[in-house]
Amino acid sequence: MKRKHILALCALSLCMLIVGTILGGYLPRMFTTLSCLMAVMAWGTAHCRRRDTLTCSMAVVFSLAGDAVLAHIGGTDNGFLVGVALFFIAHLFYTSFFLMHGKIQPWVLLFSGGAVLTYVLGWLLPAIPLLSIRSAITAYALVSVLSFSAACGMYKLGGWGQALCILGISCLLFSDILIAQRKFLGSDAGYCLMLPAYFLSHIIISFAFVMYMPTKR
Repeated sequence: MKRKHILALCALSLCMLIVGTILGGYLPRMFTTLSCLMAVMAWGTAHCRRRDTLTCSMAVVFSLAGDAVLAHIGGTDNGFLVGVALFFIAHLFYTSFFLMHGKIQPWVLLFSGGAVLTYVLGWLLPAIPLLSIRSAITAYALVSVLSFSAACGMYKLGGWGQALCILGISCLLFSDILIAQRKFLGSDAGYCLMLPAYFLSHIIISFAFVMYMPTKR
């Protein structure tokens, strides 16, 4: 299958994002992520190493599962914890995928980790009464920093591939902050950008995979 056919799936996911933003509902959200997953699997199966394709695909799969859980039962404590756990696993797969093409950037890990922990410990945790949710949020914050630091170290993908992966994971972190602001701190500022930022993260990383992932030999 030619690259232009795979890129059509990325374009479809962008269209579904626009439809979902305008009309709302879960189905456009689901098909946005599914289109990204199909693009990664279709291109990767034909042209890339199996471990690259599998790892990136699993990151999208667990994100899709986490989104489904949060969309349907995320209003309950147990549902929220399950959703966070699924996204935690998605970040682990993203981190593994990024590290296949680079390494952790220590200075990024240090400074981004300090900033995120200051936000979590100073603002979020005091507003969360349940210990289980506090623990889940702390663990999720740490793995988010890890995946961001790994994305910043993807030197083997070249400038544009690395930049797109950094942008994609940054969009995911931005959407997480907007969710935390609303759920725990009661702030709706910028919340209208949450879903577009979340789905753009998948679209951007899928596009980077199709365009810049090294082909198998």
